[in-house]
Amino acid sequence: MTKSPRVSIGLPVYNGEDLVTPEIESILAQTFTDFELIICDNASTDRTGDICREFAARDPRVRYFRNEKNVGLVRNYNLTLEHATAEFFKWSAHDDVHLPAYLEKCLQPLERDPDVVLSYSRALVVGDNNEVLRKLAYPLDTSLARLRFPEERFRDILWFNIGSPAIFGITRTNVLRQTPGLGGSHAGDQVLLAELALRGKFAEVPEDLMLLGEHSNRSVYANPSRHALAQWLVPSRQGKIIFPAWSTMYDYDQAIRRSPLNAVQRLKCRKHLARWAVYHSDELLQDVTKGIVQFVASPFRASRAAA
Repeated sequence: MTKSPRVSIGLPVYNGEDLVTPEIESILAQTFTDFELIICDNASTDRTGDICREFAARDPRVRYFRNEKNVGLVRNYNLTLEHATAEFFKWSAHDDVHLPAYLEKCLQPLERDPDVVLSYSRALVVGDNNEVLRKLAYPLDTSLARLRFPEERFRDILWFNIGSPAIFGITRTNVLRQTPGLGGSHAGDQVLLAELALRGKFAEVPEDLMLLGEHSNRSVYANPSRHALAQWLVPSRQGKIIFPAWSTMYDYDQAIRRSPLNAVQRLKCRKHLARWAVYHSDELLQDVTKGIVQFVASPFRASRAAA
């Protein structure tokens, strides 16, 4: 029987021929070598498939999968998790680069403390020529004594939007699979981090071990509004009336419901979520207003009026 690797790395990619090679090379050059690299190609139309298949032919740690059609970013991310076989799991964006010690150093907190569910490093945001644009450090170490309770960790995640690089940290696969994975709201990464915080502690390695690519093709620039981003993440939403802020609030509430909390802890979490809703009341109201406008202007309504 083939022994499972310690770490599964999920690399979702779509039309990444210009950027995917440095990222794959940086993963294969890790000082910690007991891993599998799972590449899910979302029906790319460029040379991405050829590049990835070449790596898979040269290194048995690389596993390449190709979708018959583009299933959207969220589904493609979660497919990499479905293929994972290791005790630990991490996602990797095709336009980032990992320094050689990333896996080795980020595994250490997980191995030292069974209550840690996510370990990640600090990162540098770099431009097209690898020039450093800014540093990303989120010292939200939820192992601190003041954050020993899940409702306190949940509160801090709600107000401390850490996103990247934490979402690309190393998690315990069995814990991650107790969640729905990456959700479909425009803030799906933040919601997932909040649910992980309800299930255990985070640890930040205080070193810059990731390079996050900053370029004009990033999804947040191509889809500047939360409506556009939510529809891009899940293609089946195209042309439909959606309420992204409400969906995010609902997903936070479902994370509370799924998590192993007692009644008092759930109540405290929902109080924090109620404060979040008040703070985001403008977005919630805008979603309702936009939804009404879309409904009134919909072809179905127009055809009924014409009849």
